[in-house]
Amino acid sequence: HKLIEEYVTNAKINWAHIAIASMMKKGFVSRVLTTNFDPLTIRACALMHVYPAVYDMAASGHFDSSLVRDKAIFHLHGQSDGFIQLHIKSDMDSLKGVLKPVFDDTARDHTWIVIGYSGDNDPVFEQLKSLHEYNHQLYWIDFEKEPSDNVQQGILKGDKDAHWIGKQDADNFLVQLAQRLDCFPPPFFDRPFTHMREMMDDLAEFHFSSADTPIVPWAERAKKCVEHAIGLAGGDCGASQEEAAEQHTATAESDEKETQAANAWASVMSGRSDDLV
Repeated sequence: HKLIEEYVTNAKINWAHIAIASMMKKGFVSRVLTTNFDPLTIRACALMHVYPAVYDMAASGHFDSSLVRDKAIFHLHGQSDGFIQLHIKSDMDSLKGVLKPVFDDTARDHTWIVIGYSGDNDPVFEQLKSLHEYNHQLYWIDFEKEPSDNVQQGILKGDKDAHWIGKQDADNFLVQLAQRLDCFPPPFFDRPFTHMREMMDDLAEFHFSSADTPIVPWAERAKKCVEHAIGLAGGDCGASQEEAAEQHTATAESDEKETQAANAWASVMSGRSDDLV
């Protein structure tokens, strides 16, 4: 736990995590199986206002497919804050019986995309290898030019409907996939104020009961600020109406250029660079 604590604490959400969360929000991804200990995929999902169920298979010896949520993340080797982390082969070998029903259930009606995984011989690879066929195909995405012997012999060999795509890094591949599925850019980039307003809709109303404390409707005030910013295309929510109107008039001449720039940026982020030509 101590060995990886600093790494996990300082780790940042990358574009692969954002792309996965974007596709999960739109329903293209329903299940993530990871050997990583970090919570970055969970954090990315939270940014997208998506909250999948999280299952720690290292700490649980039980799997019931009927109870698995539609959107789920499985930590196969444990979590950074979990009670159990599997680091050595003997510990991982003890997990074989627990992982088998997870993989069997996932294989029934999911397409596999394996990415950011070396394919070294561990229980995870053995479970993938032991599947007689991939009913809805398997795509192995690799940074290398050629598949390793393990992947070639254990996954690609035979008629299992497995496919290998080389010379790809996780960020670029998953972002491009999300773009093709019209899931990118995510709303907090594309419509940040609207995204913030939607997140506020989940807040329950609250007022102080103490007479000595002024009643401040924080959520409503924040929503009004966000609506104000949306209406003024980025106006200062703290300005008075007169100040906001003056600011809006002063920037009116540059609105068209700013809109063009915003549309161009949206095209690039969505993978539609040809629209700029």
